[in-house]
Amino acid sequence: MQMLWENSKTIWRIACCSAGGKNSRRISRLSLLSAAMGALAVAAAPFSSAFAAIVWTDKGQASGDITSNIGGNSGAQGAFASQNSIALVGDADCSRLSMDNSESGNLDPTSIWGTGDANSTNGLYGFGNEFDMKTASQTSNAGAGQPNGMPLYNADNSQLGTGKLWLSGNRTARTQALGANANAIGCDSLAYGIGSQAMGWGAWAFGSGSVAFGLNSRANGNGTLAFGIGAQAAAESSLAFGTLATASNKSSIALGALSTASGTNSIAIGGGTGGQDSAGALSVTNGAQATGANTVALGYLSKASVSDGVAIGAQSVAETASGIAGYDMVTGAASTQTGAAWVSTLGAASVGDAANNLTRQITGLAAGTADTDAVNVAQLKGLADVAVIYDSTSKDSITLAGSSGTKLTNLSAGTLSDSSTDAVNGSQLNATNNNVTTNAGNIAANTDDIATNTTDIAGNKTNITANTTAINTVAANTSTYLGGGADVAAGTAPSYTVQGATANNVGDALKAVDSSFNSVNN
Repeated sequence: MQMLWENSKTIWRIACCSAGGKNSRRISRLSLLSAAMGALAVAAAPFSSAFAAIVWTDKGQASGDITSNIGGNSGAQGAFASQNSIALVGDADCSRLSMDNSESGNLDPTSIWGTGDANSTNGLYGFGNEFDMKTASQTSNAGAGQPNGMPLYNADNSQLGTGKLWLSGNRTARTQALGANANAIGCDSLAYGIGSQAMGWGAWAFGSGSVAFGLNSRANGNGTLAFGIGAQAAAESSLAFGTLATASNKSSIALGALSTASGTNSIAIGGGTGGQDSAGALSVTNGAQATGANTVALGYLSKASVSDGVAIGAQSVAETASGIAGYDMVTGAASTQTGAAWVSTLGAASVGDAANNLTRQITGLAAGTADTDAVNVAQLKGLADVAVIYDSTSKDSITLAGSSGTKLTNLSAGTLSDSSTDAVNGSQLNATNNNVTTNAGNIAANTDDIATNTTDIAGNKTNITANTTAINTVAANTSTYLGGGADVAAGTAPSYTVQGATANNVGDALKAVDSSFNSVNN
C-alpha cells in the first residue's frame, strides 16, 4: 500500500495490490476502508472551502480542486465523479445484472420470483445468503432455488439458473456520480444530476434531486424517487416504493411490490405477490394499479382505471367514469336531471368489485345531511317507519298504520265516470254533498206539494162524482124530454116522423111541422 502527496493538485491516492488479478481481490475491505477514511479526513481538513470529488475503486477518475482516488487493481472501465460528488464501488469492471442478457438492466417478476414456487427457483430470490468472504471463483451464495450460486466475477455472459436472470461477462459496468453533490454507490450505479443519489447494484438516478435505492432501481426524472428491486420512477416528481413498483407519469406514486401508478397525479398503494397456482405454473399477480389521471388505488390488487377514480381496499376496482346519471326511484330509470346530486362529476369511488361479486360493507357511517351525502341504515329505517307499503307482494291492498286514522292531503280530483278507478278528493265530495242537500230541500218541498195535490185530487174526485151524477141526471132528463127514443148518455139521437118523413133532431122535426102548417094554410 502506498500514499502519495502532490502539492500541485493536492491529490491523495491510496493503492493496494496493483497487479494481482482477480484472485488478488481477497484483500481485507475493512483495512482498505480504514486507510481510505483516514486519508480523506487528512485531505479534507486543510481545504474545507475547496471543491472535492471522491472516487473509491480499483481504477477511477475524479475531477475538482481536491480529488481523491482510492483503489487497488487496474480496472476495465473505472469510476467517475465530478466536483463535490462521490463514486464508490468495490471493483470498477464489475458485471451488470440484467434480464434476458439485455443492456437495460431491467427486471421482471420472473427474473425475481423465478418459476413462482416457494423457493423462487431460477429467480433472484432463489439465491442464499453469503456469510463469509470468498474469492472471485467461489460461489457460496447458492440457495434452494439457485443451487449453483452466483459468481463474483465471470469471463463470459452467464445465465443464472435456467430463468431470465443473467450476469454480463463483458464487465462494461461503471459507477459514475456526475453532477454537483451527486453520489453513486455500488456496481453499475449511476447518478446523473444535481444532488442525485444512486445506491445499489445497477441503481440509476437521472435528474436533479433524483434518488434510486435498490438493485436495478431506476429514478428517471427531476425529483424522482425509486426504492426497491427494479423499482421505477419514470417521470418528474414520481415515486416508486417496492419490488418492481412502477410510477410512470408525472407526480404519480406507487407503493408496494408490483404496484403501478401510470396516470398523472395517480396513487397506487398495495403490493402484489409472486406465487404458484394449483397447476404449478408461474402466477405473479400485479399490485395496486392506478392507471387513470388523478386516480387512487389503495390495497392489494386494487385498480383505478378512470380519471379521478378511487379504489379503496384489496381487490377493489374503480372503473366507472364521471357523467353517469343516478337511479331515479320515481321513474325506475336513470335520472334526467343534470345537477351534481344526480350526475357524477368525477370518477367513481369503489370499495369492491361488483363484476366479480366482491363486495364489502361500509360501517361507522354517520347520517348524511346534504343532497350529495351518503345515507346510512338508520336513516333508511326511519324512512320505512313513515312509508306506506302494500299489505302483500300482490299489491292488491294497503292498510294505513296508526290508531287515530290517516288523512290524505293534496289529492287531485279523480275522474268521475262509470269506468274510473280514481280516488275522489274532499272537494269533489263537498260538491256532491251540496247537491244532496239542495236535492233534499227540493224533495221536501215536493213532498208538501204532493200532499196538497193529493188533498185537492180527493176533493176533485168528490166533485167529479157529484158532477157525474148530475150529468147522468141531466142526460136522462134530456133524453126523456126529447123523446123519440133519444138517449143522451149513449149518444143516440131521437127519431121523429112528420108527414111520413123522419127527422133525427128537434130542429128538423119542427121544420117539417112548420112546412106542413104552411101547406095547410095555403
